[in-house]
Order: sequence, then structure tokens, then C-alpha cells
Amino acid sequence: MVPQAQPPVFMPSNFQPHMQSNVQVQAPAPVATKQVIRGQAPDEVKAPSVISMPAPEHFGIQNGTVAKSVAPSIQQVDWAMVHSRLRSAGSVTFQSDKTSTGHRVLCMIPGKLPGSLQRFESHDESEAQAVQMLLEKLNEWQSGK
Repeated sequence: MVPQAQPPVFMPSNFQPHMQSNVQVQAPAPVATKQVIRGQAPDEVKAPSVISMPAPEHFGIQNGTVAKSVAPSIQQVDWAMVHSRLRSAGSVTFQSDKTSTGHRVLCMIPGKLPGSLQRFESHDESEAQAVQMLLEKLNEWQSGK
């Protein structure tokens, strides 16, 4: 077997191998393990807090009706309730006006005689009170008092 010749190596004529280097190599810093954070709440079950409601008497409700002593303190009108009550009475008109002395509310419902209308009107400083008085008059008329 014939020995194979080594391929020639070409080096520049001014090549000088460095035996010693001034560059110091630092070891890489240890890699810290990353903490895994997931966007999921823990599986804890918390007991709901206890909710308590005041008794109906606290609001002036007795036997399913509002006590008359509480009615004057009403400041807001529950228009849904008012319109529902007037519709159930068969109201053909309802009007609420601001006057120089407060508020006037008016409604007309079919009277007891065929073709007649019964007029209900009330005046008060607040619209809520005027509406409350009108509904009380309507209740009294319907109950025959």
C-alpha cells in the first residue's frame, strides 16, 4: 500500500502562532430556573357571607300594604307601578303638571254609568305625594267608600 500524501497547507508568510493569549474567558453564570406562573385561580372554596334583610315592618309594610305613616316620606315615584295601577283601573288619561305651588296630577277612568268618566285630581308640594294621594282616592272610589 502506498502512503497517501498530505495535502499542502497554505499559510501566510507572516503567520506566527500565539502561544499565550491576554483574553480571559469567564465561565458563564449559572442559569436560574424560571418560576412557572399560570393564570388560574387556586381551587379554594370560600363560604359566602351571610346576607340579612330587614323585616317588612322596618319599611312600614304591614299585612302586604304600606302603612299610611310611611307613605308621606316617599320621595321617588315608581312610575311602572303607577302606570300598571292606572291601566288596571282602565285609565283613559293621566296628566302630571308642575304648578306654582307644587304638582297637580289628574287621571280619568270609566265611570260607573255607561259612557261616563270619573275624574281624579290631587295637588301637593311634591309629585310623589300628589301621585300617592291620587292613587288613594282611586282606591277609595273603587272600594265604594
